[in-house]
Amino acid sequence: MQNTTQTRRLTILGVVLLLAAAGAASGPAKSAPTAWGYDFHAVVPLGYDTLRLEPAKKVVCLLASAEAIGFEGLQRREDNGRVLVTSASGEPVKHYPEVIDFRVTASARKKKLADRDDAPYPVHAEQPVNDYLLRLKFRLVIFHGLEARVLEPAAVRLIGVPADVPYDERVYRVSFNVGKVAVEDRMVLEVLDPDGNRVSKFPLIVG
Repeated sequence: MQNTTQTRRLTILGVVLLLAAAGAASGPAKSAPTAWGYDFHAVVPLGYDTLRLEPAKKVVCLLASAEAIGFEGLQRREDNGRVLVTSASGEPVKHYPEVIDFRVTASARKKKLADRDDAPYPVHAEQPVNDYLLRLKFRLVIFHGLEARVLEPAAVRLIGVPADVPYDERVYRVSFNVGKVAVEDRMVLEVLDPDGNRVSKFPLIVG
């Protein structure tokens, strides 16, 4: 199942790209800036998405971030189309961290965030919200050029409220052993419903 409302969700890197483009296009004809950059921290926000569970018409917000100590201090710089990723010490970085955790919050409680989106993505869910949230699944797709490979999580842990306590918000920590992945490659965390259908995706781009 494809989520056709991806324009709602921007990665932080995507926001930087948009701001850079807007800055280059605004004002009278002047010399446009040719370089921009982004500094990473150990936690990289990936944005949010909203789902509407049918037939219950319950809106669920998904928020995601990528976490790895290896992200701390990374700097991404682009100058005239050339991208360079360096460490905090200024050394070129060739690979993503080999272990990356994703923190995913699935919540029917974040009304203010849900109200920002007037077109949540509809998904079929016969089970109650608590059961739906407890049975979410995850996978990571790594793109190298036109090639793609899929990784299953090394571990999925529920954070906070225990699974045996009914609740309409669940927080997951999903760990992947990605190995040696070139910094130029692209990663996409996919969120699957209890039946294994993809209902959302969160891109992670470093280089």
